[in-house]
Amino acid sequence: MTCTATYGTNSVSCTFTVTVLVHPTITAQPQNTNVYAGQPLILGVAATGSAPLTFRWLFEGKIIAATDAPMLTISDAQVAQEGLYQVIVTNAVGFVTSAAAFVRVFPSAPAIISHPASLSLPASINHTFSIVASGSQPLGYRWLFNRTPIDRGNGAQLNLTNVQSGDAGKYRVIVSNGLGAATSMVATLTVTPFAPYFVTQPAGASLAVGSIQTFTGPARGTEPIRYQWQHDGTPVPGATESTLTITTVRLSDSGGYRLVASNVAGMATSLVAQLTVHQSPTLLRGLSDEVVDAGNTLRLSVAASASPAPTYAWQFNGAPVA
Repeated sequence: MTCTATYGTNSVSCTFTVTVLVHPTITAQPQNTNVYAGQPLILGVAATGSAPLTFRWLFEGKIIAATDAPMLTISDAQVAQEGLYQVIVTNAVGFVTSAAAFVRVFPSAPAIISHPASLSLPASINHTFSIVASGSQPLGYRWLFNRTPIDRGNGAQLNLTNVQSGDAGKYRVIVSNGLGAATSMVATLTVTPFAPYFVTQPAGASLAVGSIQTFTGPARGTEPIRYQWQHDGTPVPGATESTLTITTVRLSDSGGYRLVASNVAGMATSLVAQLTVHQSPTLLRGLSDEVVDAGNTLRLSVAASASPAPTYAWQFNGAPVA
């Protein structure tokens, strides 16, 4: 709007805006609804009024959701959600409350929405079969492998770790509640051979003579997996497990260790782990008292053994000799 003030031949104008806020009004009330347990419940309302409008949904008089959208969605309706629903529509001017809508939730037997899927996996891979089902809660799950119940299969997911040829076969699940049961389609798991690969590489060490050293190099792949440890490229007799333990380390045990893993699909060789063995210095020949004339040369010597080779630092009256 524009306002003009005039005095004689002089005038002045100003411009201003008038905003009219409109109280919210519900133009379409939420409707009574029937839904089967496990199915989505959707309620809606239509309202006009000055933006922004917010919607607070109530169930049996208690707020259960607040949103800027005029719809309420409950993805898995159950008997506990049966009752009266209302919505409060609010804006800057005020609010209005809808009429109550009654929702009836009918008990229902299980229905499978998403079945487990067949697939092919290389040996040693982890996999999870899953299913999505609806129906009156609580739902019970019983997984079958080649028609035999699986002890650990009692949920909507079945976890398989390090699959092997023995895990190949047909999987299905029976979903049940107090009103009935539903059986999923069969999911077939195919397991293909896979060459070994190391999940942990052996680690090197630096130890004193007489210590204990353990190298570890577990591998995965098609089982059984055969192992052979090598020391500086030469097979270690009897060392055919994924772990090698040297109970009393000797100087001759120094060197590089690696592990060869093999199965029907191939072979893998680990990284080299270096073992360094230390022997504390042992004095073979010590110092002896010497008498020498002033101005003459004094020669002192000692002999020691150690691994690695020892270093020497001379002292005179407790002070280092440069």
